[in-house]
Amino acid sequence: MDKDGIIKIDQQYHERDDKYIKGINKVYKYLAKYHDHKIVGIEKVPDHGPCLFALNHSLATYDIGIFQYKIYKEKGIFPRGFADNAFFKIPIIGKIAGKSGAVPGKHHVGEFLLKEKKDMVMVAPGGMRESLRPVTEKYQIKWDNRKGFVRLAIKANTPIILAACPKADDLYQVSESKITKLIYNKLKLPFPIVKNAGKGIMPKKIQLIHYLSGPYSPPAVDINDKEVFNAVVDDWHHFLVAEMNKLMKHGLEA
Repeated sequence: MDKDGIIKIDQQYHERDDKYIKGINKVYKYLAKYHDHKIVGIEKVPDHGPCLFALNHSLATYDIGIFQYKIYKEKGIFPRGFADNAFFKIPIIGKIAGKSGAVPGKHHVGEFLLKEKKDMVMVAPGGMRESLRPVTEKYQIKWDNRKGFVRLAIKANTPIILAACPKADDLYQVSESKITKLIYNKLKLPFPIVKNAGKGIMPKKIQLIHYLSGPYSPPAVDINDKEVFNAVVDDWHHFLVAEMNKLMKHGLEA
């Protein structure tokens, strides 16, 4: 922050551009129709004000984009999505991603959007690690040590809505591979060995449904008391992970 308490945003951040949004929404509109996409519990999404969506992360990833498009279509709200910081270091691609709605996955960017702009923000806490799960671990979320989204919500005093789309793991099959794990652990880069679950280059034509729970209001805590704050973060994180696991299971059984 600067001396006046205003959150500063670095050069990797871009305001969204309606021209870019219109273009990318054409893609997500097609994919939404292709997968007969639905959101169960969309009434839980507030009509305005800040909100943090926490979603599972599939290898396909575009299921998150479809969710973004449908929230925009149904509620008239365009949530900004956290993306890997590496995207924004690539010339042109970073700018296109930013103007299409993505933002660097940095804590201060999230605070700016939630506290200053009162925006809605999407985050997939499991990140790349979760997206690279082999077929033997599909439908499992990997949030055990991912507490940044919890800290962000508490500090920004923002509710969290969980959004689970378990069937997104059926779009592609990731084979168990020591090479995939090695490259991720050493370089933090994706190198999955993938089998397309569909025909040709198209993913499997299955229905994708996002199931929502919440909104869950953050617990009140003195963020300046580090010990107490960390304990509250741990407790709320444990609760949210348990609720997300229930939501994933419900989506598979529905």
